[in-house]
Amino acid sequence: MFSIDGRNWTQQQLLDYLESKQRREATQPISPYVQDHFKQYVDDEILAYEDSQLEKKYPEFRMLMKDTATASSCSSSRTRRCGAKP
Repeated sequence: MFSIDGRNWTQQQLLDYLESKQRREATQPISPYVQDHFKQYVDDEILAYEDSQLEKKYPEFRMLMKDTATASSCSSSRTRRCGAKP
């Protein structure tokens, strides 16, 4: 159906997405329903792909995430201070 940076998305993935988004709504012809949801699916997948690439594209972002993870693990430690030797 479409691909980005060598990664391919299939019709089956679209069908799985449509199934996961089903809810009770007014009956409508299949073609407009699929077209509307296809656009949302592509948008969601592009955002997820871009999010997965942030650390590769922006080294500063990678360092920020690393610092945030370190700070988070330090603040969750109750028995010792971060950086202190046991």
